[in-house]
Amino acid sequence: MTATIMILLASVLLPTGGIRGSDPFMAAPQNFYGISGEAEDNGAVTSGDSIYFAVWTVCGPGGSANIVGRRFNTSGIALDDGTISIYQTTGGIDLLDIAYGDGIFLTVWQEKETNAFAHIYGKRVDTLGNVLDEEPIDFHEIEAPQRLPHLTSVEDEFFVVWQEHEDSLWRVKGVRVTPYGEILDEPPIEFYSLPGANGFRPDVAYGGGMFLAVWEVENPDGTLDLAGSRVAPDGEIIDPWGIEVSICEGFQYRPAIAYGDSLFFAVWIDTRNGRHDIYGARISPEGFVIDEGGIPLDTGDNLRSFLRVSSGDDRYLVLWQESDFDIAGKFVDREGNLLEDSLHISSSGYDFHPDLTWLDRYLIVYTHEGKLRPADHCEFKAVLGVFYEEGAHLPDLAFPLDARTYNQSHPTVVFDGYSYAVAWSSFIFGEDNPTIFLRRISPSGAFTDPYPYECRYTCGYRLNAPGLASTGSRYGIATCSWNPEDTLSRALFFNLVDPDQDYIREHPLSGQRPGRLRGDVAGRGAYYLYVWADKTWNLSIHGTLFDTLNNLLETRLYVTNVDSYPQPAVCAGDNGFLLVFRRNIEGVTNLQGKLLDPLGDTIHQGLIRITESDHNDHTPELSWGDGLYLVIYESNGDIYGVRVDTAGDVLDPDPIAICAEQGRQSLPGVDFDGVNFVVVWQDERNGNSDIYGAEVSPWGEVIDTFTVIATPDEEMEPDVACGPEGQFLVVWKGWTETPHDAFRIWGRFFPDVGVAEERT
Repeated sequence: MTATIMILLASVLLPTGGIRGSDPFMAAPQNFYGISGEAEDNGAVTSGDSIYFAVWTVCGPGGSANIVGRRFNTSGIALDDGTISIYQTTGGIDLLDIAYGDGIFLTVWQEKETNAFAHIYGKRVDTLGNVLDEEPIDFHEIEAPQRLPHLTSVEDEFFVVWQEHEDSLWRVKGVRVTPYGEILDEPPIEFYSLPGANGFRPDVAYGGGMFLAVWEVENPDGTLDLAGSRVAPDGEIIDPWGIEVSICEGFQYRPAIAYGDSLFFAVWIDTRNGRHDIYGARISPEGFVIDEGGIPLDTGDNLRSFLRVSSGDDRYLVLWQESDFDIAGKFVDREGNLLEDSLHISSSGYDFHPDLTWLDRYLIVYTHEGKLRPADHCEFKAVLGVFYEEGAHLPDLAFPLDARTYNQSHPTVVFDGYSYAVAWSSFIFGEDNPTIFLRRISPSGAFTDPYPYECRYTCGYRLNAPGLASTGSRYGIATCSWNPEDTLSRALFFNLVDPDQDYIREHPLSGQRPGRLRGDVAGRGAYYLYVWADKTWNLSIHGTLFDTLNNLLETRLYVTNVDSYPQPAVCAGDNGFLLVFRRNIEGVTNLQGKLLDPLGDTIHQGLIRITESDHNDHTPELSWGDGLYLVIYESNGDIYGVRVDTAGDVLDPDPIAICAEQGRQSLPGVDFDGVNFVVVWQDERNGNSDIYGAEVSPWGEVIDTFTVIATPDEEMEPDVACGPEGQFLVVWKGWTETPHDAFRIWGRFFPDVGVAEERT
């Protein structure tokens, strides 16, 4: 199984949705995240010295363009607070590429100048993110069009190739460049083409002690074949008459090349069968084409373009853009065998212009065009990134909310009308010092926060198990702290958090006292209602009302003599709130409730008897939708539901059996998607903890059941929030194997968005 991580590059690299396989990319996932209303494009990426470095263009007003970049470490964490500004121009920039060598990243690009000619330039950036060239490097100072640059590197030199228009023909040329920015070949090296024929679209790789360039060669009939030539590190052309990489009927075009494990691997688009298929061939460092005629990698009625390839540990990954503006990929082993694994990046928008690199896993970057959230008035064009990790057993179609290797637990999620917000406990500061983090992700799967946002508390004690609610862009987070020297005592806190403004307003609800138990929080209009329990005062449940400025308005006593662990839960409806809790009745713990008005006042003094089973009912959760509440809970190891209307009438005297599979089902979560309720729970039917779900109609019918995540590892503590147009996001705590060996918070969208690894 593989793993993936996605991210928005400008703020960090960002994922556009769920992933099948590894860790989501910085982004986020973290992301190259910089959505500012300006169009981003032309993403390119390389790696070296334990650093991933992604670059891309940002188009400004009046046709101006900037080249920016961001560095990430091997955990996918951004090393730069913002983006690195590499180059700014009033002209257009296109077709970036980047390589690493001897402590230097060299970026090259094609720039449209005022004379309407395109010209090739470059700039160097060191591993600390310092731009080393005030003015761009001009690789060939000539008044002639230059296009389509690519480059590679060996330890102490880069090799840049491009096509240049000279004497009415396009020629393929190249120069070696030192890490100090010195051009070693003046005039440039010129590669062979047929007399009177054009040469186009070069690419180049280094391996086996030499460079190998490949390019398109024009035939007299106008078709294209592929040629190649080796160049020694001292600049000597080893194959002055070229290597015939592919000579077939039709067109062979858009070549790309990589080196891995003693062999080059060239790939191209091929029309020999009347389609735009993808072929590849291995080439030895001695210049021998091992796969004469090529290996068919992807065939069928599809117009493929923007082909790229990179070498991983024991295989090559080939990426391309499909005609429906998705990104697809296939793996090829060192023997030239097409592997069963494949990769697919898809979203509701357009995804194109992929590039990739390998360090200890693949980092894939591409351009995404479309709305990042339904409320956006316009579509964005942003460069996104995805980490794709081979060999790690990570959840299918899932992505981590925080890729750092620390234990995390107790996730909870809400949808604020624009983004999903996820809060959880993290042990990043040590196993004895948990704290609360929050991160937002758009319905397209893009992280809107470059990093998980630390919800700072001043209590100085351990924090755990957050409750989360939203009334818009601000989030109410309820939690409790506990002193390791007095584990029976708790202090309750309510924080108002606005990550966009770096705004946190903390409100201690109580001092450190024995028996205080955190409960739940709900937001409605201009208020948050925080319900909590006190075991030392007649086993009572209380509610505290806060406004959106975090002013404490009032604390009320709702009920006494409840269960010793009452587990209060609260939800906002159209007419107020419904409070649900456990209460011991004649030795059996059932669920009871209380209707509250919009200010948290009790509407009826009497209690609603929600369940009357012979088993202990516990861990209630509830949601509002279609004019009623659905209360879900665990009873005797199964998941049940009961509907309650706004008058407090119980509509299901016989509870709805949502899941009664073998093994224990527990810890349910629920939300309403506009049509049905979505219920998720922790499920042990397979002998370990997995996450399953079901849809329940407002009429109490279980419509559909589904698997969220089922792996040999432990997945637990799920929650769910529903977003636009029937979409919902499930989050949970899941085990991640070596090298992480930690519980992380994971998420998966339904329907899936973003990257999916497909297996035949």
